[in-house]
Amino acid sequence: MRFVASQYSRATNKKMDRTGHLFERRHRAILVQADSYLLELIRYIHLNPLRAGLVDTIDDYPWCSHRAYLSGNPPPWLTLDWALSAFGESLHDARRRYARFVQSECPTSIRQKISVGSEEDHRILGDDRFIASLELETMTPGAKQTLAELARIICQEHGVSVADLKSPSRERRYAAIRAEVGLAAVEDGVASNAELARYFNRNQSGMSRAISQRRRKSR
Repeated sequence: MRFVASQYSRATNKKMDRTGHLFERRHRAILVQADSYLLELIRYIHLNPLRAGLVDTIDDYPWCSHRAYLSGNPPPWLTLDWALSAFGESLHDARRRYARFVQSECPTSIRQKISVGSEEDHRILGDDRFIASLELETMTPGAKQTLAELARIICQEHGVSVADLKSPSRERRYAAIRAEVGLAAVEDGVASNAELARYFNRNQSGMSRAISQRRRKSR
């Protein structure tokens, strides 16, 4: 995903003579509690085109796996068995119950959790008992991305330098990119608000406000 978000984005921007984001927001990977949240996550994702007003019915949207769940004709890389088995033992019943499940919107509280992750840890989607059962330290990769690397990648996407973001300039564009780096760093567990403030030579409370505003905008 880092390759897609950085090298591919830069190559595409160069080819199209443009700058800035190629994708609306960064890829976000989370650990999902399978038995209670994975089906909700599938429903949430499949209903996104409908919420966005792209189609009148999700059956008309070709760029998600919803139709594969209904037709049983998935691409080779898509696995349906686990999710469908949660709806029934026979394939016919499972598809029928899946279709009925997707037609109803998921609860607001669950939608919010899916959007931002659990309050205890943004990398996890699950209830308190599930989170407590995890050895969270094992979730941190051995070669975790550094704040400097993250800032460099996002700056390259926007065509600016890290020095620009660290400068005393109050230019609105730099502030927006700083907030983007900050939100990505906090959500990925790369740096805290205090570390971000020191890195960018900014006030911690101001940095925290900027990240919060960016998070609300991303939702």
